[in-house]
Amino acid sequence: MELRTKGSLWLGTSVVLMLVFVNSFSIWAYLYRVVALRYLVILPFVITAGCIIALLLKRSSVPQPREIAWVAAAVVVAAIGLLLPDAQVLAKRIHIPEYIILALVVRKALSFHVNGYALLLWTGLIGGVLGVHDELLQGLHPQRYYGLRDMTVNVFGVASGTMLGHGLRLFESQPRNGTSDVWNRGIVTGVLVFTVAILVLVLSIGSYRGESTPGWTIVPIIVAAIVWNVTVQSQNVEELRSVTGSFFGFAAATAAVPFFSWTLKLTIQ
Repeated sequence: MELRTKGSLWLGTSVVLMLVFVNSFSIWAYLYRVVALRYLVILPFVITAGCIIALLLKRSSVPQPREIAWVAAAVVVAAIGLLLPDAQVLAKRIHIPEYIILALVVRKALSFHVNGYALLLWTGLIGGVLGVHDELLQGLHPQRYYGLRDMTVNVFGVASGTMLGHGLRLFESQPRNGTSDVWNRGIVTGVLVFTVAILVLVLSIGSYRGESTPGWTIVPIIVAAIVWNVTVQSQNVEELRSVTGSFFGFAAATAAVPFFSWTLKLTIQ
């Protein structure tokens, strides 16, 4: 199977995972009814530790000091993320192991195109955007609500999974003609503009909770898309085309939620 197709299938799997996470509320509601609270409190910690231990055991060689440093940083980030959720909604802690797994799936998808630090950074960027999508879609779910703290938890999960993958050098043996180059001027400009646009979007939606999101909130994303096309298309980034295109697509798609909220008069809970 062509490498581009394999990468697309894995990237599609990451999107499916994100949608599963959004719609997993009923599972947790059921667990709250049948399982003692003390067990639910520790379950995310156990699953997170299990994921990290399983990845460490998967290695056939002893990690080098630099790799150990990345893994240690990943453990610290995961631990902080597990402590971030509201004490009244402890189920949010499960987002840490969920997004560790999602980050690894994204890393697998991108490994057909890039490697090294490029793989590290693009995994974090694309995984982070998917974490933003989780909360945006959750805000439209009749039984869920949108929260900036929860979005931060998703990002911490992605960051932990991204560092784990890099530290353990997962999927770096893929047969590909990948590049380890990280940036050029056009890519840096595009990423920065999109980052600002997404921040404006998520912060503004928070101030319109319970109301139909106004149409102006998608304007920064439209501007970012124009800047991205002008700056990136003018650069020689052929080897990164699939990766940058994926980031562009996911980042631009964040405009879809306020757009549908605006046109269909939906509300962010």
